[in-house]
Amino acid sequence: MLVDVERGVPCALRDGTVLAADVWRPRGTGPFPVLLVRLPYNKATGATFTYAPPPWYAARGYIVVVQDVRGRHASGGDFVPLVHEVEDGEDAVAWAARLPGADGRVGMYGGSYLGWVQLAGAVASPPALRCIAPAVIAPDGHRWAWRGGAFNLHFARSWMLEVTGAEPACVETGTRPLREAAIVADGEPGGFLGRWIDHPDPHDPFWQSSNLTPRLPQIDVPGLHIGGWYDMFVEGTIRAFADVQEHGGPGGRSRQRLHIGPWWHFPWCAQMGDADFGDDARNTIDELQIRWFDRWLGDRRNGVDEEPAAHVFVMGTNRWWAGDTFPPPARSLSLYLTGGGRANGQDGDGQLAFEAPADDPPDAFYYDPAEPTSSLGGRSCCFPESAPMGPYDQRPAHRYPIVLVYRSEPLRDDLCVMGAIESSIHLESTALDTDVVVQLCDEHPDGRVLNVLEGIQRTAGAPPPYRVELGMTAITFRSGHRIRIAVTSSLYPAYDRNHNDGGREVTNASDTRVVAWQTVHHDAARPSSITLPVVGV
Repeated sequence: MLVDVERGVPCALRDGTVLAADVWRPRGTGPFPVLLVRLPYNKATGATFTYAPPPWYAARGYIVVVQDVRGRHASGGDFVPLVHEVEDGEDAVAWAARLPGADGRVGMYGGSYLGWVQLAGAVASPPALRCIAPAVIAPDGHRWAWRGGAFNLHFARSWMLEVTGAEPACVETGTRPLREAAIVADGEPGGFLGRWIDHPDPHDPFWQSSNLTPRLPQIDVPGLHIGGWYDMFVEGTIRAFADVQEHGGPGGRSRQRLHIGPWWHFPWCAQMGDADFGDDARNTIDELQIRWFDRWLGDRRNGVDEEPAAHVFVMGTNRWWAGDTFPPPARSLSLYLTGGGRANGQDGDGQLAFEAPADDPPDAFYYDPAEPTSSLGGRSCCFPESAPMGPYDQRPAHRYPIVLVYRSEPLRDDLCVMGAIESSIHLESTALDTDVVVQLCDEHPDGRVLNVLEGIQRTAGAPPPYRVELGMTAITFRSGHRIRIAVTSSLYPAYDRNHNDGGREVTNASDTRVVAWQTVHHDAARPSSITLPVVGV
C-alpha cells in the first residue's frame, strides 16, 4: 500500500498551545484508524530508534501521527516533563480522531516517555482512544529520579542532556555538585532536574502530578505492556499491567497483556553487553503491535486477546513462558551469607548457603566515596554507549576487596526464579548515613559472572537489618552454575555516591566525603540473606 505524508500539521490544545505533528496516510478510500505517537525527541525521527518507521505501520492500513509534545521541537509551550501530559494527551487523541480520513478510533504506541504519555492520556478516558501499547516505562515519576533513597544519577543526567540538547560539559561541574550546575537552575532548560533533586521523598506533594499509579484503575482500554529485564522501569511496567488488568474500567480489565524480553531500555535485541540470549530473544514487537492494533482497531478476530495474558522471557533457558498473570505463584527460598570472615573480593571465602548460619565471623570492608564501586552494566537508561546498562561480566568489579562476594556451590539441578527478589542485610557502619548495595549474579561454569539485577538502599540513620529490594526478574540458574551475591556500598555512576555524613553526590561538595567502615554480620542472631521466588517450570 502506498503512503503519503503531511508535515507540521497543527493541533490546538485547550489552553491555546499549538502542537505540531507529521501525519502518514495510506492511499486508499479509507477511512482508517489512527496510531498516535507523542514524543519529546523530535517528530522527524518517527520513533524509529525502537520501532519500524511510520510508513511501515501506515502501509498496513493505519494513519500514523507522530507529534512533538508541548515545548519540544516544532511544538509550542514550555516542556515540563510529565506535568501536562494527561490533559495534552486527552486533547491530542480527540484531535487525531477528527483528522481527514480517520474513522474516529485511535490507538497509541511508543516506549519510555512515549509510553508515559499513553498512560497519562488513557487515565483521562478520551472516548476515541481504543487501545494503547506502552513500553519500558513506570507510571510513577518519582521512580525516574530516585531508588531506595539514592538518586538515579546517570539516567537523570544523560536524559536531561538528551531532552535539552545541552552539551555534557554543562553538568561536569568538577568539585561542585550537580544541583549547582547552571543548567538545572530554576528557569533554565534543565530546571526540572533541579526540582527532582530537591524532592527525594516519594510522598512529597511535588510528585503528585507525575504519579499515575493511583489513577491506573481509570484506564478503560486494552493495553499491551512491553518491558525488558535490564530496563530500570520494568517493575513499573509490571505494576501498570497488573493494576489495570485487575482493577481497570470495563474496557481495560482482563484486557491487558504483558510482554517482557531480556532487553535493556532500547534497542531491543538478542545480544547485549556480554550476553547473547539467542534467536528467541530477537525483537518482534512491531509484528506483535500490528496484531494488537488489528484486533482492537480493526476488529479482526486474530486471537491475540485469547492468548495467555503474560509472556515473559526466562533467561538461562532462554525460552518464553506464558501464564495468566505475573509473577506466578512461587515458594520462597532463602540463601544465607556465610563464610570465615574474609569475603572480600571474588577470591575471598564468602559462601552462599541454603541453611541459616551459626557462629560465623562478620565480614568488613571500607567505603570511600572517592573510590566508589563502578556500575558495570545493570538496570539503567537510556543509552548503552553512555549509561551503564545490561548484562556484563562482573569479574572486573568483583576483584576489589571493597566488594563482598558470596557464592553458592554448583547447583545440582536447575533453579527457576520468577518474581520479586529482596534481601535482608545486617550491615553495621561507622558512618552517620551510608548505602547498602546488593547484586544478584549468575556465575557460569566457564567463569563468567553475569549480573541479573541489583538493588540499593540508603540507610538514613535507621538501624539494621536493611531491606534491599532488587526488583523482579525471570531466570533459570542452570545445573552446574553458581548463584553469586555481591554486597558493597556504591554503584557509580548509576547512582549518586553517599558521602557517609548525611550528604549526597548531587547536593554536597566533594570535600564533605568521609570514609566509612562497613561490617556485615551473618551469625545466628543477625542472619543476612537473599530471598528468591522459586517456581517449577
